Amino acid sequence: MVISAMAVSFVHGSNDGQKGISLIMLVLIGIVPSQFVLDLNSTTYQIERTRDATQHLSQFYQRNSSTLGEYLAMGKAEKGDLPSSSACNPEQTEPTIDALLDRLKGVSDYHSMPSESRIEVRRYLLCLDDTARKVGKLPGLDAREKSDLEKLRKDLTGTTEYAPFWVILAVALALGIGTMVGWKRVVLTIGEKIGKQGMTYAQGMSAQITTACAIGMANVFSLPVSTTHILSSGVAGTMVANKSGLQGGTVRTILLAWILTLPATVALSAALFWIASKALS
Repeated sequence: MVISAMAVSFVHGSNDGQKGISLIMLVLIGIVPSQFVLDLNSTTYQIERTRDATQHLSQFYQRNSSTLGEYLAMGKAEKGDLPSSSACNPEQTEPTIDALLDRLKGVSDYHSMPSESRIEVRRYLLCLDDTARKVGKLPGLDAREKSDLEKLRKDLTGTTEYAPFWVILAVALALGIGTMVGWKRVVLTIGEKIGKQGMTYAQGMSAQITTACAIGMANVFSLPVSTTHILSSGVAGTMVANKSGLQGGTVRTILLAWILTLPATVALSAALFWIASKALS
């Protein structure tokens, strides 16, 4: 029982922690882009690895030009045809690679780069990664080539996909302290208000093992899931299997929360963005 509870705690922190870290990094990149678009603590080796990955990506496309030439418009794009701040086009791949290599030429420390150059480097890297992801899904490439492409993608984004230690620590503390403060309401709802009878130890352990496995798999495959939704569903499943019955009011409330969460958050975020845009314009 204790081990399964620890497993739920671990995967819950891993799953919700990723979301929290991602949101904070998005905010930081939006507010202070020059300081967070690239990992300024990247070593010379990491920067060289990014540069080498860019060169190898170019060689990869040249090697598979018969398959990818038309999709990437190889040999047709103009040198100044570069990605905009809001869209990436596979046909701009060649000039983007050239521009990125030019920006990284002789760079051994991101601190030495001008702010605008850092932003451009990030945009080029993300566009190249996005195109490589799409290329990996095209027919005509064998398994070995696709595997090589995935490795190149990992090296390519090594200095953009990161989070400072203080961000990770802040999210961990927020999750931990939040759980310490609000645990009672969660325990009462999950343990006593879903079924018509209280949970047994076996039901609790079954729900926890199911939750840990489901969220663990979601973490592996980078799937956005809700810990609360999975756990409450697991508890409901044990109640049905035990023929204990479900409390209709609580189940309806949970279902309504599931259904309304997405449109409500979309509407709220859209409204806040519109207000902020008007206030700043």
